[in-house]
Amino acid sequence: MKDLSTAICGMVLCTTSIAQGVLEMPAPSVDPANSLVRPESGIAAIGGWHCTAARVQVSIDNQAPIDAPIGSSRNDTASVCGGKTNTGFSLLFNYNNLPEGWHTISALADGAEFSRTEFYTTSLGVEFLTKEPGYYVAYRLPNFPSIGLASDVTWVESKQNFTLLHGNYPMSYDGVYYGATLRNGIPQYGQYNLTLADDLLTLSISYADGTSCSVSGKSRDWLYRIPASMAQQVLVPLHELQSGWRHLRGALAYPTPDPPPGGKA
Repeated sequence: MKDLSTAICGMVLCTTSIAQGVLEMPAPSVDPANSLVRPESGIAAIGGWHCTAARVQVSIDNQAPIDAPIGSSRNDTASVCGGKTNTGFSLLFNYNNLPEGWHTISALADGAEFSRTEFYTTSLGVEFLTKEPGYYVAYRLPNFPSIGLASDVTWVESKQNFTLLHGNYPMSYDGVYYGATLRNGIPQYGQYNLTLADDLLTLSISYADGTSCSVSGKSRDWLYRIPASMAQQVLVPLHELQSGWRHLRGALAYPTPDPPPGGKA
């Protein structure tokens, strides 16, 4: 009778011999860390690796399998594929061709399924979105990849998606923002002038009815200096604020730099 260690070793070897490949892209759309959905969109690669397959195919929603060329270099598989590195497979795929929602994809090695996953797709409603020649657009992502930093993305037609243009640079908060706040239970547009100098933050609000208010403070304790009479006026438009300067940085994505209809605050 085999001892326990031999039995466990045998189970591991058996599992390893079966798991000869992995479908890496698309990854499961549900993030296990927070259960949020990470959808697929645009044109991207379906890919992964397999140690022994002469032919790899993928099937989406049990439709006819599509060949995914195999043989690209994957040095990271040498340790699990007995030194073999030409194990990568990849297929360029337009997710816009799928209806928005949940889908299942399976990967087959020489006709036998070796990997399966579920993913979610979104699209702009067309197979291939085209813009006029010379069209250019860029958007800023505040507080990405971390609080206090920003990144810019731009539309790339060939990928049918946004890609990183500039990244990881310090944010500047100075400027004019527009948004609405509740005053006596009634939404009212306001113009928000924000300045930061030597760690002194000043927020001035001018409302459409001609009234105004302002508040300023140093660093993390600035919120505690807001008079009680101003609390609703200031904290409602920056409704993600909880305490301190760090939270203000996370809330500035809500006011918009675009003026309200008619161009009046």
